[in-house]
This record gives sequence, structure tokens and C-alpha cells, in this order.
Amino acid sequence: MPNAYFYAGLTLLMWATVATAFKLTLNVATVLQTLWVSTLSSSFTLLVICAARGELGALYPAFRRTLGLTLLAALLNPVAYYLILFEAYDRLPAQLAQPINITWTIVLALM
Repeated sequence: MPNAYFYAGLTLLMWATVATAFKLTLNVATVLQTLWVSTLSSSFTLLVICAARGELGALYPAFRRTLGLTLLAALLNPVAYYLILFEAYDRLPAQLAQPINITWTIVLALM
């Protein structure tokens, strides 16, 4: 249990800096550029992790079987969610956008 508290605290500490990171990024890049770079970097990270685990060969058959579902999920997240999120960070002060970003998942879970 102590490890769980440590990782929860570490996650909160890192999550608290996301508003600043988004605002700094959006000062030098557009919302679409930020979305594109974040999508590419997360896809690259997935490929590296799968390659390190020796599971790279499993990606293609899984993608082929679930192409429609994968494309639908890609439209919802990251495109729709992060497009709205980055627009909110671009338009709102970070201290307003950050609590909204954190609490919407809690609200959805309670619904």
C-alpha cells in the first residue's frame, strides 16, 4: 500500500504541472500542431514499448481485426478530447482550465 500512495502522489505532482506545459506549448504552436505532435509522440512511444517487449508483430493483426473500432476510438481520443482540451487551455487561463480537466473524469465516473 505505501507504494500506491507514493505513485498517487507522484502522479498528482506531475499532473499539477500540465497546465503550465500546455500554456507554454500553445504560446509557440497552434492547437492542431500541438495535437499532431502529441499524437505522433504517443504513437512512437507505443511502438517503442511494443518493440522492447517483443510484441511488435502483434500490433498489425490486432489493428487489422479492429480497424473500424480503432479509427472510431482515434476520432474520440485523442482528436475530439484533446482538440477540445487544447482549445480550452488556449482560451482560458490555466488556473481555470486545469480544474475542469481534472474534475470532468470524476463527474463522468459518478454519472
